[in-house]
Amino acid sequence: MLVFNHLENPNKLIDEETINGIHAAVGKRVGNRFFIVAPRGVFDFQQDYIELEGVRYFALRIPYSIINELHHREFTALKQPNDETAVNETVDAVGFDFIQPPLVNWSLRVGEGKDEACLKIDAFESRARLRGKEARGGMETFSMLMIDLDYDGKVFCMDEVVYAHEMQSKDWQTFFPRNRFDSNMMTVFIDIYGNEAREIISADSLALATRPSGS
Repeated sequence: MLVFNHLENPNKLIDEETINGIHAAVGKRVGNRFFIVAPRGVFDFQQDYIELEGVRYFALRIPYSIINELHHREFTALKQPNDETAVNETVDAVGFDFIQPPLVNWSLRVGEGKDEACLKIDAFESRARLRGKEARGGMETFSMLMIDLDYDGKVFCMDEVVYAHEMQSKDWQTFFPRNRFDSNMMTVFIDIYGNEAREIISADSLALATRPSGS
C-alpha cells in the first residue's frame, strides 16, 4: 500500500504513468493487489483500478473534507460501531462524506437520421450524506456524462464528455455516431458531489426502449 503525501506534493497528479512506474519498481512482489490512498482530486484517471500483468492497482480516493477535518482536530479514540445507529454516530463524529452512486434512468434509441444513436437521461437522483446531513437532489445535481464508445472491458478510455448544461439544452439527450458503437459502451454519470454511476451498454440494447439503473 502507498499513502500519497499531498502536503509534500501539492501539484503532483497520480496518472497511468505513475502506476506504470510503481509496477516497474515492485512488479508482482506485492501480490495481486496494491492500494494507493490519496485525495480524490489528485487521481488523473477515472477507473477504480488499473491492472498490469495480473496486479490490480486500486485508487482509494479520500474526500477532501476528511483530510481538512483531520488537519484541524485532535485525534481521539472513536467508539467502534456495533449497529446501524452507532455507525451514523461515528460518521457524524468525524464529518465523513458517506456517498452512494446516483440513481439513473436512461433510454437509448436510434436517432432520426438513422446513422446516429441517442442516449437520454429520463431521471436522475443523487444520494449523499455530507457532514452528517442527508443530501439528495434531482436533475439539478447532475454534473456530466462521460462515454467510452468502444469499451474493452478493462480500461475506460473517454471518447465523449457532455456537461449538464449541454444535455439540458437538448432535453437531457446526447447524440453519437452509430458506427462508433458496435460492441460495448461504458457510460459514467457523475453528480455534483463527484459520485459516479457506471453502465456498460451493449450495442444490442439499441433495440430496447428503457432500462432503469442503480436500483
